[in-house]
Amino acid sequence: MTTNEEILQSAKRSGSRSDLVQSLADNCQTRVAFFESKNSRDVYYSRDETASPYSPIVKLFLSGVLTSEIWRIYRNYEETNADMGTSVLCGGLSYLNVDDPRDDGLSSNENLRELINDSLRYYRFNLVSASGLKDLMRRDFPLYVAPGPNVDIMLETPSTKDTHDGFHTVHRLYMATAFRILRNKQNPGGREGVAALLVEGSTGRILAWALKNPAHPALHAESSSILAYGDRLPADVRIYSTLKPCAMCAGWITTLSGGGHLVYYGQNDATSAAAETFLDNVDSKLLDGRRQVPGVRGIVPIYAGGRKADVTLAEMLDAAYRSSGSPIVFATSDEARTIYGRSDRMLWHKIQKYRDDTATGRNRNVWAALSYLTGFLNSIGVGTANVAQPPVPAAPMDTREH
Repeated sequence: MTTNEEILQSAKRSGSRSDLVQSLADNCQTRVAFFESKNSRDVYYSRDETASPYSPIVKLFLSGVLTSEIWRIYRNYEETNADMGTSVLCGGLSYLNVDDPRDDGLSSNENLRELINDSLRYYRFNLVSASGLKDLMRRDFPLYVAPGPNVDIMLETPSTKDTHDGFHTVHRLYMATAFRILRNKQNPGGREGVAALLVEGSTGRILAWALKNPAHPALHAESSSILAYGDRLPADVRIYSTLKPCAMCAGWITTLSGGGHLVYYGQNDATSAAAETFLDNVDSKLLDGRRQVPGVRGIVPIYAGGRKADVTLAEMLDAAYRSSGSPIVFATSDEARTIYGRSDRMLWHKIQKYRDDTATGRNRNVWAALSYLTGFLNSIGVGTANVAQPPVPAAPMDTREH
């Protein structure tokens, strides 16, 4: 997986004090931000690039610069949600910024130029870019180029006694796919801990996927999948994450999407990292699995012999991780792997049903999604038995889901 040194080499470019000053010309509308180091005479600066969806502050934190050296962050634009989330997660409270009454990091171009020419005159200036990160992410998490299942996963129509459109099951399948990646791709003793899928809502096509990269504080599963996608998110994006997104990832999603996003997650995170994020209340949903919980239901584990568990996967994970104190630490444990295996059994149960040509009551939405997802899993090396694509029906199908 990508190392911090590779990130740094892909990000840093030659820079100069005069180049940064020129970027802050009075008639220039370029967004600019830079770090003042605490323990060295280095200034790392970034600015908006053509077609870049990432702000200067986000690019600075992504660069691989040692965050323990940050003293102040200066900028000439209002912070975004992505800036705030990334700054808190990667920089902590060790630097002075907009929330500190002693030093509002927002300054005029003129004030910033004076600071650079006076206090920082003899510093070394390093230009930082995020242009190389997409290639690194796609090396680690290759894109799946097959056509999507053509299933509108934005729908959450609840099943009734007479109508079963399969969408409860479809959402479970995407989440089970993320858990299978986590269980099979996580390195022994590693701290990857989270897997995420970035999905086009109107078609169900996987746009990108990723695991948490423990080598870098900003490369979480959700943020890494966004980097691998490499652009602003579609307005209808749906994100499936094995763990509730932290404040940083929530900031990225809300800043880089068109406002129609929705995040589904398979395990709650009661730690401060994910408390009261930009996604809370309306933009994220725990796939719980209990029938009495409204909305899309999550994974109900299936034991050997086909019997469903009395406790949902989300409840199992929540109860188990609290004893470890950290969901990331817990995710590396044998207990976690055993629970993820119960998600795999649910997925396997569906695969066996839909591979059987003699089976009745197969739902077309479930069939199309399952066929697509098994192909995706095979393409990234955590394969399962393939499910054939459903035929185009000449007449209305029986859409019941049993």
